[in-house]
Amino acid sequence: VGRRSLHPFVHPEDRNLHDLTSMQELQGTAAPRLVRVQNHRGEWRWLEAITTNLLDDKNVQGFVTNGRDVTDRVETTRGLIEAEEALRRSEERFRAIAQHASDIVAILDSDANILYSSPSVSRIMGYHEEDLLHRGGFDLVHPDDIDDIMRIWPRALVEPGPTKPAWVRVQHADGSWRWLEVIAQSLLDEPAVGGIVVHARDVTVQH
Repeated sequence: VGRRSLHPFVHPEDRNLHDLTSMQELQGTAAPRLVRVQNHRGEWRWLEAITTNLLDDKNVQGFVTNGRDVTDRVETTRGLIEAEEALRRSEERFRAIAQHASDIVAILDSDANILYSSPSVSRIMGYHEEDLLHRGGFDLVHPDDIDDIMRIWPRALVEPGPTKPAWVRVQHADGSWRWLEVIAQSLLDEPAVGGIVVHARDVTVQH
């Protein structure tokens, strides 16, 4: 590079971080800064730059900057942040759909504990959502119907797609029994869900 200015190689959005005025005001060594610098192929690379003001050193009379390429680290971090943001949006979309579902939507873990229940459980079954959290998903199932549930649950854990409907009696908050048509589907591998999604529809009138 010789005596050429490095400024043209710095990304326009980052030049304010390394302008001459700020460097002249520097006392000693500055904290590390991230800056994009263009390489000989025209690619932008992220450098972690540390600059030391040696203007008063008669052997240097300038600024010494040590830089190391941290492009991979920056892009990996950015990718993680973007993935987390996408996951958050996915979770919000799922909850928004479930919140407005007319039927019951619940998420159970692999041990059948309730992780989430939509607000419709209050209208249909009389329970507050919080009342069911972390309870066993089968606790309120009629004893005579447990075997039916236990037949479909192992398949729901390992087989792709929704299970065939099952019709079971579930105890209402007032002690009565309601017939529910239940379909389950494993979304354990979906980060936005991370559980078994159970869709339950009240079919008491039909029974």
